[in-house]
Amino acid sequence: MPKTSKQQVQHPLIRLTRTAVELVVREGRIAEPPPPEKGKAEPPAGVFVTIIKDNELRGCVGTIQPTQPTLEAEVIANAVAAALRDPRFSPLQMAELPDLAYVVDVVEDLKRIHEPGQLHPAEEGLAVRGGHRLGVVLPRTSGIDTSEAQIALALRRAGIDPGDIYSLYRFRVRRYIEASGKYQPAVS
Repeated sequence: MPKTSKQQVQHPLIRLTRTAVELVVREGRIAEPPPPEKGKAEPPAGVFVTIIKDNELRGCVGTIQPTQPTLEAEVIANAVAAALRDPRFSPLQMAELPDLAYVVDVVEDLKRIHEPGQLHPAEEGLAVRGGHRLGVVLPRTSGIDTSEAQIALALRRAGIDPGDIYSLYRFRVRRYIEASGKYQPAVS
């Protein structure tokens, strides 16, 4: 009887993220977006790529609106930035690659809101914009379970004083989590 593989089938965006990170860390090259499958091309969108090591954040960079011509190009750009340019962390090293897990959040339904009570932190992310500053909190962020906490964190991340003038935007995400078992999201 043939042996069956226990390897999990990964979503294509997770596979693309892993490929982009490994290629840039190992060879210093940027991955090429795959050609779109006929009739299956997704529209461009904002994307956040989160890199996890030992169940801890190791990098996260993203966009709330697309900056690239395709969704796949957006994933690659943000995967490379999360691996090498997240200012909170040193660039990834080759020795870390086997220990990493990835989460990809595709931004959907970005809408400006006027009342903080319209936020649902367990289901929606928040972007706060004041002038050229932007702070973002993804949905289901650990320890953030009220709209007030979500706004406060987004303001801190943007460097915006709570007394300044700013705009609030909520959004939903389609979240893809690598099925490697190397990352276990906190149960809320």
